[in-house]
Amino acid sequence: MQIDQQHAESFLGWLLANVVREARGDDYSRLPVGPRGRFWLGRLAPEEVVQKSHLGERAERLEPCATGFRVRPTALDGRVIHCTVSMVAWREIAGHGDTPNDDKWAKTDPIQVEVDLPSPRSIGGATKAGREDISRKLSDVSASGLSAEVQAEVEMGQLGPELTVTVVNVSPEKVDGLDTNLYQVQLSADVGPTLPFELDTLPDSFRYDRRVPAYGINGGVAQSDTSFSTVDYAYSDRNRPDYFDRESTLKPPALTFANLTKDPLDELSALIVSLEKWTEENWNSGLLDIRAVQENWSEDMANEAQVAAKKARDEVDRLRRGLQLLETDGELLRAFSLANEAFDRTVTINYDSWRAFQVGYVLANVGSLTSQHLEEERRFLDTLWFATGGGKTETYLLFTLTSAFYDRFRGKLNGISSWARFPLRMLSLQQTQRFADVLAAAELIRKREKIPGDVFSLGFFIGQSGSPNRVVRQQDRSASGISDVDLLDPEVRARFQVLIHCPFCETPDPEIRFDQSRWSLQHHCISPDCPWGRKALPFYIVDEEIYRWLPTVVLGTLDKAASVSIQAAMRGFYGPPSGKCPVPGHGFTYSPRGQRPHGCLFPGCKVKAIELPQAKHLYGPSIRMQDELHLLRDSLGAIDSHYEALLDDLQEYWGEPSKIIASSATLAGHSEQVRALYRREGRMFPVPGPSASRSTSAARSATNGPRRSTSRRRNSSSSRRSRRCWSPASRWSICWRPTSAAARSACSAAPGSARPC
Repeated sequence: MQIDQQHAESFLGWLLANVVREARGDDYSRLPVGPRGRFWLGRLAPEEVVQKSHLGERAERLEPCATGFRVRPTALDGRVIHCTVSMVAWREIAGHGDTPNDDKWAKTDPIQVEVDLPSPRSIGGATKAGREDISRKLSDVSASGLSAEVQAEVEMGQLGPELTVTVVNVSPEKVDGLDTNLYQVQLSADVGPTLPFELDTLPDSFRYDRRVPAYGINGGVAQSDTSFSTVDYAYSDRNRPDYFDRESTLKPPALTFANLTKDPLDELSALIVSLEKWTEENWNSGLLDIRAVQENWSEDMANEAQVAAKKARDEVDRLRRGLQLLETDGELLRAFSLANEAFDRTVTINYDSWRAFQVGYVLANVGSLTSQHLEEERRFLDTLWFATGGGKTETYLLFTLTSAFYDRFRGKLNGISSWARFPLRMLSLQQTQRFADVLAAAELIRKREKIPGDVFSLGFFIGQSGSPNRVVRQQDRSASGISDVDLLDPEVRARFQVLIHCPFCETPDPEIRFDQSRWSLQHHCISPDCPWGRKALPFYIVDEEIYRWLPTVVLGTLDKAASVSIQAAMRGFYGPPSGKCPVPGHGFTYSPRGQRPHGCLFPGCKVKAIELPQAKHLYGPSIRMQDELHLLRDSLGAIDSHYEALLDDLQEYWGEPSKIIASSATLAGHSEQVRALYRREGRMFPVPGPSASRSTSAARSATNGPRRSTSRRRNSSSSRRSRRCWSPASRWSICWRPTSAAARSACSAAPGSARPC
């Protein structure tokens, strides 16, 4: 995997370099069309053209006339700024042919000019230099009439004087035989000692280095000591992180599926020891005190760091309590081991070990599966917080499998173990297939171990837009006027194929059949060698079939929770069904209706229901999982909160409350959101580390390079110049800043901008 990642990064680096060269025109010397219609990076229009444009501010965004950067000098001392400017021009080829493929434009040789520019000594001052030298050099390469100059200005910023250094195209609007744009323009300047800017809109937190050495103007900026250079594109080198902090001296534990299947306690103990040592190394008070002085923390930031340090130690304590539970509860340990074996046996998983945060999350929450810690743990909502693509889905799948096995051991032989919900249509078929694959491996293990209870099965609960709510008999459709799909038609059935391949043997494209004897829409593997045999796969996509058989795991969309108020058969999602039909294959029964005198959902069944086969308090889901928690905001969150409260109340009435878990890629407003949605206390895992780029679970990889800040489009018109500033933070932001004094006095930063205007 590491080699594949390196190859991918090498390819992307090569691709980026070639796109930039193509956009600048580096590899072209002649063209059959004008260069202004072909190249757009490193291009500067004449200042006169931008000033006269009827587009106003938009002109400078589309066609900048200057590029450079802004820094904070240590003093206004009149220092001489040594600049290097390079560029090319394009001229029309005299006597070129008239056919479309004839070359009509030729690029000049590149020029490079050294310019010594005195910096202004006061606020509002401006200097310029180099115009004659640049004009002469352009004339030497047959671009007579074109020119540019280097300009410096000093303005008062929030933290003190700010120095801008730019190269400006001062060519006339038209020159016979020449394109008056300048191309492949670059500026480098040694500006002497500088002070950093501070990103005001980053959270006021000790975790962030808010310092930025420079801002680019109409491009990016790169720093080397006291020299700054323009770059032609916004660049943020952020590679996939290491999933264990390799800056630490600690050796990562071997959290392979095989190790956690055979003897998990040793590796889990090693994990906790590593996390304890890491926490002590990085969260000790002495280190935080040193950082507070070096990074000029406020009192609030120092207090926040101490609170975060306590949370980090508490998190390690939770993991240790989870390990102690596994050591003392043999059934819980066995459930965890068998869940890992299911992953080890799933051939579609192309890796063989866990990341530290994945095992840590399960270890921190196993107490919620046991009766002795049930009341304490289920008053919290535990959010798995990690970047997209880090493995959150597999983490709560491991937790779900552990719960499913443990449910069987504690007497829950049927009913839903986990109800996972996704915001609207964000449940993908690939996610569903992953759940099916691992559950299939778990079912083969359950059969081998002779663990009692129903088959481990999966329900796809998304409703009418993706699968039928129910299948109605022909006579019932005709009598009631109900319009429904005809599942006897194979083309109609094929529309409801959800599984991409058989979860037991990977044979592609399972066959969709409708079994009238069980009144069930089924996926069937077509391979004669499938270990599951010729039976229907334990996978349900029709709502009424899910009500009838209550699969072990249900994957659904958030909106299906609304059915609890209108659908009596939703009772199995928070408590016990009314009974069970004694006819094999008919499943659970619910409230009687006119055509269902005993509540059996099998069409036409009038057989009296029998008592449930297990204790009623065990039927409610052990886990309710909410994916992408941060999306449940505003009106969506307000509506969902009513159903969350209703589900909680109903489940507590019938038996045990669910453990609610969630996943999210952001923690903004987490505590308040959890309290509003669930009336629970929110906990996050893993606790963010002492800096934004390092935690116990991930750290910036060694190949991550420095970030560059950038901006786009500056017009040098004195009446309406502006700058667009892009911060080097992980989320690029924009602020248009007028540079005339009158406009600046009325300017305020837009929400989310990189820095206040």
